[in-house]
Amino acid sequence: MNKNPKVSICVPVYNSEKYLGMFLDSALNQNFNSDDYEVILADNCSSDNSYTILKEYERLFPGRVFAYKTDEHGGPGKGRNLAFQKSRGEFIYWCDSDDFIHADALSLLYAEAEEYNADLVCGSGMEVIEEDGEIVRVSPILTKRHITASNELAILSGVQFWLRLIHRSLIEKVGAMPEDIIFDDVRYLTVLQSYAKVIRFLDFPVYYWFKRGSSTTSTIRKEMCEDSVEADKYILENSNQEYIDAVQHYVAVRNEFNLRERWQYFDVFVNWIHAQAAWFYDNDSVLDDRKTFDVLRWADSLSDIHFPNIVYVDGFAAAPGEERLAELREKVFHDGCEIVVLSPESCDLNENDYVKRAYERGDMALVTGYFALKNIYENGGVFIHNNIRILNYFSYLKYQNAFFSLIDKTTYSEWIYGAPAGNEAIEAILKTYSDAWDKKGEYMSLSERISIILTAKYGIPLDGKARLWGKIVSVLSADLSVADTRFGNATKKCAFEHNFSTCAGEPDYITLPRTSLRVLLTPPLAGKSARERALEKELADMKQTNTYKLMIKIRAIGDGPYGPFLKKIFYWMLRVRKKLLRK
Repeated sequence: MNKNPKVSICVPVYNSEKYLGMFLDSALNQNFNSDDYEVILADNCSSDNSYTILKEYERLFPGRVFAYKTDEHGGPGKGRNLAFQKSRGEFIYWCDSDDFIHADALSLLYAEAEEYNADLVCGSGMEVIEEDGEIVRVSPILTKRHITASNELAILSGVQFWLRLIHRSLIEKVGAMPEDIIFDDVRYLTVLQSYAKVIRFLDFPVYYWFKRGSSTTSTIRKEMCEDSVEADKYILENSNQEYIDAVQHYVAVRNEFNLRERWQYFDVFVNWIHAQAAWFYDNDSVLDDRKTFDVLRWADSLSDIHFPNIVYVDGFAAAPGEERLAELREKVFHDGCEIVVLSPESCDLNENDYVKRAYERGDMALVTGYFALKNIYENGGVFIHNNIRILNYFSYLKYQNAFFSLIDKTTYSEWIYGAPAGNEAIEAILKTYSDAWDKKGEYMSLSERISIILTAKYGIPLDGKARLWGKIVSVLSADLSVADTRFGNATKKCAFEHNFSTCAGEPDYITLPRTSLRVLLTPPLAGKSARERALEKELADMKQTNTYKLMIKIRAIGDGPYGPFLKKIFYWMLRVRKKLLRK
């Protein structure tokens, strides 16, 4: 290839040996003149055989495939920058190394750019959910109308590198993308799209994005959420200020998503929204997006209403061990906590005769409940029994005015509850610990006290339903508190679950593995929703397309030891077939 190509496919690679063959075969089998594009691969110091595979493809396709290695490992931006530096194409098409490019992607994207003199062309795509090597669901990404788009529309359309063909001059104008961070795509493409001159949207699925749960952003981590906030700050500062309203709207949409999907670090985003509140109240674009605006306004109102990072534990029945205390310190709040052990040494048993008599009777559950409620009312915090398993950070729970948990339709848990200081529901329950309230001396359980107060005083029916974000009281339903049932990729705000193993052998309790629970909770085929049936039909239809069949064929060819040789023959046969079809 002597002349500069029209398109350079630029690909950062890191530990992708399992999928590289499929991706590269899709990149090399484009219905686009082979002399008009090149494939530039930048290995980011992989620890597997990725670089060896890249060099083999470079050997098999000289002048078309070029493999390089970064000087040290870094974020995806490092590989993308190196690939761009080594590229020669008029247009750049950044892809990921574990996906699949539609055979017509380059021809359609480039034709659109050429016809309209566009410096940015954005196509549609397909999200492919793969589990255990099997494709289980396919759904569209960013379905668009075939139009010339505004910068505002482009900014709000998202930041998928692999849907966009970008003119080299636009990339050179914006400069190198940030490296060694997580949200390089948010930082770079938002700024880039704010400076584009002519933008075209193409209503065609140019790319198949495979979601396998192994990407950089698949696991919610604190550094990821903090970097998301830093990415927001970056684009607000560096984007073309002519389109700042659209950039602000995009930031607002991202944070509405973050509150919902990255709830483990809910407080990180609430604090950021509160710091930025001034502009979204004055941005017409945000105000017109009522769903997003209402969520952000609500989140802003929560900033000063939350309980502190204090965990109360039972020391009356038995002192918790150091291992449990360390677990609570590490897992309840992402930024640490104070732990208060409730015991005869830390609590004044003489302050309440009713409670003192319960202590003398050996009713440690009642005594613990009283002092936990008293401390929460005075100082705020959360009581966590030793039988509570911590699954996720309590970031969104700490913004409830007070929360209690159901373990079935009508029974409140005595093992976990929390509130900010001075909560009136906590105060009302505290008042039940007296002879005046319990005239018959029944010493009822905390569960019964919670039920009476929440039903009689606050009108919360015993119907088993979740009632989050109440003005005074929130209720977590059993599916949010008893057991984590987030089978597959479903999202459920389950921060903890109850461990009933100490109740084993009692008539009302059984013990079963989580796999059995999954079977019991999974609906039969006839019970699938209309959307699930529609997606299954879409997947079945896709499997009949030539693109899918080609993908499967290429994957099969690459499985054996002679894969590269057979692929070369396969490409030759395809070229011959195309020539015959033209005649």
